[in-house]
Amino acid sequence: MLVRRLLKRVYLRFFSSTVHSWFFRDLLEKTNGFATTSWLGTPICQNMLDLWTIQKTRASVRQVGFAESL
Repeated sequence: MLVRRLLKRVYLRFFSSTVHSWFFRDLLEKTNGFATTSWLGTPICQNMLDLWTIQKTRASVRQVGFAESL
């Protein structure tokens, strides 16, 4: 457990920001900067997973609000 904690600290201190940067740079290159992504016909510059999560959250909040108003 101690080794795992130590490795996590080393990773967070020295490697995390670089890995994060490489991941998003590679993501933008592979997806062409989300050039062809659209939402309901409107061009957007956002990851589809983010949009799906936002839509799912809004739908669940709306359902809860509707149930409480009954």
